[in-house]
Amino acid sequence: MNFEDLQKSWQGQPVNVITDTSKLKSSLQTRWEKYQSKLFKQKVYGSILLLVTLVGIGWVYLAFHELFRWPFTVSIAAMYALILVYIFVSWKSYAFKKENLESSSAGYISYQLDKLKWQRKTVTLYTWIYLVLLWLSLVMYISEVAAKGTVFFQCMAVLVVTTYILGVHLWYRYKKQKKVLSEIDEMTADLQQIRQELTD
Repeated sequence: MNFEDLQKSWQGQPVNVITDTSKLKSSLQTRWEKYQSKLFKQKVYGSILLLVTLVGIGWVYLAFHELFRWPFTVSIAAMYALILVYIFVSWKSYAFKKENLESSSAGYISYQLDKLKWQRKTVTLYTWIYLVLLWLSLVMYISEVAAKGTVFFQCMAVLVVTTYILGVHLWYRYKKQKKVLSEIDEMTADLQQIRQELTD
C-alpha cells in the first residue's frame, strides 16, 4: 500500500466527536449531592444555634422586662424577628426537591438554579443587612440596659458589640465567603450548561 492509499484510508475514517454529556451529568450529580449534604448540615447546625440564642434572649426578657422601659422590649422583639426571618431566608435557599440530574427536566434545573441564586444573595446581601439590623437592635438594647451607667461605659459597650459584629463579618468575608461563592458559581455554570443542552 503506497502513501496515497494510506492517506485516502486515513481520510475515509469516520470522525467520532464525543458530545455525550452523561459523564458531565454523572460527575455533577455526585458533586451536587455532596454540596447539598454539606449545605443541609450547615443549615441544621446554624438553625440549632439560632434557636438556642432565641431561648437565651427569651429568658433575658422574661427575667428582666419589668426592670426596663419599652426600648428593652422593642430591641428584644427586633432580635427575635431578625433571627426568625434569617432562619427562613436561609432555608428558602435550600433545594428540597430531589431528582436525578441525569434525567432531569429543564424546569427542575431552573429550580436548582433559583436556589443557588438565593444562596448567593444570602451570602452577599442578606447576611450584611441582617448584621446591620442586629447591630441597631443591640445598640437600642445597650442604651436601655446601660442607661444608668456612665457615658464611657455605654460607649465602651457599643464599641465592644460593634467590634465583635464587624470582626465576625470581616472574618467570614475574607475566610469563607470567597470559597462559598466559588462553589455556588461553579455549580451554577454546570447547571446552566445542562439546561442549555436540554432546551436546544
